Amino acid sequence: MDRPAPLADRLRPRTLEEVVGQDHLVGPQGTLSRMLARGSLASLILWGPPGVGKTTIARLLAERAGLHFVQLSAVFSGVADLKRAFEQAAQRRAEGQGTLLFIDEIHRFNRAQQDGFLPVVENGTVTLVGATTENPSFALIGALLSRCQVLVLRRLVRLASEDIGLADPQALVQAMTAWQVYERLGSPEGELAIAQCVVYLATAPKSNALYKALGAAQGAARGTGSLMPPAHILNAPTKMMQQLGYGAGYAYDHETEDAFSGQNYFPDGMERRQFYTPPERGFEREVAKRLAYWSKLRQNRASQEPTP
Repeated sequence: MDRPAPLADRLRPRTLEEVVGQDHLVGPQGTLSRMLARGSLASLILWGPPGVGKTTIARLLAERAGLHFVQLSAVFSGVADLKRAFEQAAQRRAEGQGTLLFIDEIHRFNRAQQDGFLPVVENGTVTLVGATTENPSFALIGALLSRCQVLVLRRLVRLASEDIGLADPQALVQAMTAWQVYERLGSPEGELAIAQCVVYLATAPKSNALYKALGAAQGAARGTGSLMPPAHILNAPTKMMQQLGYGAGYAYDHETEDAFSGQNYFPDGMERRQFYTPPERGFEREVAKRLAYWSKLRQNRASQEPTP
């Protein structure tokens, strides 16, 4: 007779499609979904708070990709455990079987231990999936980061930016604070902070204007390439740069009427565009008023300029 499993284990998703709240990774157009469709699963670092599904996703990735799943924890494993895992993975590879090596709390490995992953990741002995609650930029060595793709699962935080944004700037503050409280208090005390955050985000005014603006700006950057900023906004620390016209005609906003010069800062050869269009909701109503005011000032000053 099977022993009863913990409720959390019984409720774990059995397929990637059952994973909730990570559509940017496992949704139809998610990063991991596209990797699997191409048959090219890269080594990964899954970064996010406890309980967002890092371990579950790693296990399901191995199953979907047809890889042997090996799980180690950096808290309880040492160099000998890693060496054994690498040797066994090499043997499986020789027999035609790939290995997904999942390392929980990978940031707890020291620099020398992290260096040990480099050759087996480079030569394909293992597909590494590391899970961390710490910022990988600080917790992991650059050489390892350069060989892995960092994916963020940070969902309440993402919701605060993507679905609320500047409609309520405090949403992101609430999400980050709840994360910090949970890290400091743990469960169950920290769960109240998470609940507070969920209610705050659920009742906040919603707007994806910032999300859309970022996409539009990135699209414009890809379309126009690396254009130079206008010369008048460039610093001119040398005589040669001054002779080339750098900084010529620059208007210092604080020395102009209304502390707004209205100068064009778009690159030469690129028309002024408005990427961000805030709706009349929440705090973005105030942002829209500011943008409209500045637009009016810019138009008035343009009409007063002498015609060449």
